[in-house]
Amino acid sequence: DYFGVGLCDSEVMYGIPNFALECEKNNKPYIIGMEIKIDDNFICLYAVDEIGYRNLSLITSLIQKGRFSKECLIDKNEGIIAILDTHKGAVSTNFIQNNLDDDFRKKLLELNKLFKTFYLGIEISSIEDKEIAKTIREFAEKYTYDLVAFPTIRYEKENDAIILSIVNAIDNDLKIEKKEEPVVNEVKPQPKKRGRKSNAQKAAEAASKVAGENNNQPAEIVEVQETKMDEKAESLPIISTDDFIAKA
Repeated sequence: DYFGVGLCDSEVMYGIPNFALECEKNNKPYIIGMEIKIDDNFICLYAVDEIGYRNLSLITSLIQKGRFSKECLIDKNEGIIAILDTHKGAVSTNFIQNNLDDDFRKKLLELNKLFKTFYLGIEISSIEDKEIAKTIREFAEKYTYDLVAFPTIRYEKENDAIILSIVNAIDNDLKIEKKEEPVVNEVKPQPKKRGRKSNAQKAAEAASKVAGENNNQPAEIVEVQETKMDEKAESLPIISTDDFIAKA
């Protein structure tokens, strides 16, 4: 179970009212935000109080009207925490290439001055990311930037990955190739054999025929009740290996 949840959509806040209601209904603490793009960098803005929420509403309104500029943030940063995503955008390229020259430091300082609370967000999702994170930590320590763990959470359950793939395909007008997964560890029922007599039935018929011939009487067929193994198997429930492991 998670302690709390957060929502940070790109440049819009349409989903926040329903999101907040659901969190309150389930007694979950929550944080709301919005991602914006400045100078090819991605910055997530989170509201820490009502003033911050109002400022986010003003910022998204300016974006939708096409009147937003980074200078607007100077007098609308109260109650907002800003986190620069170092895993994508222009800043990501600089850290990957270890290009941390004076021009880069100047641009980063300009971003920092737009906000009262500013963090560099670190995401580690591969071995390469560990080396990049080391570079970011050393840079932050040298130039006094605050850091925060900032992994991208796209879905909660592994099976939800296909939903994200479909949404991305629709958004980018792409075609999804369906992959047929082989079925493993499946026990299939055996078909019931019909029209064949068992050895016991054949022996009973032969004995009855002989007895009829000796007494000059019509042969009487003796019915022999026999339970076949495949009939027993058919009456049993089919359990796959996966079900067995899950129950164990």
